[in-house]
Amino acid sequence: MPINKLLDGAGFNAATMKVLSGTFDNILRDLDLERTDPVATVIASNLIRFAENGERNPVRLRELATKFLRS
Repeated sequence: MPINKLLDGAGFNAATMKVLSGTFDNILRDLDLERTDPVATVIASNLIRFAENGERNPVRLRELATKFLRS
């Protein structure tokens, strides 16, 4: 699932959407995940949740969004 579908109506500005999309794409590439993988949806949801709470740093977003994979 493209993150853009989840971002619709989220109210982020263009710069934030670019950060979220790029971070999402990088995570999927690095973890060798397809957009259709259920884990990708969880990662996208996490990215959005942390961005809604004010995080904009791509490195920090990645750490937060994928933390559940290390548990």
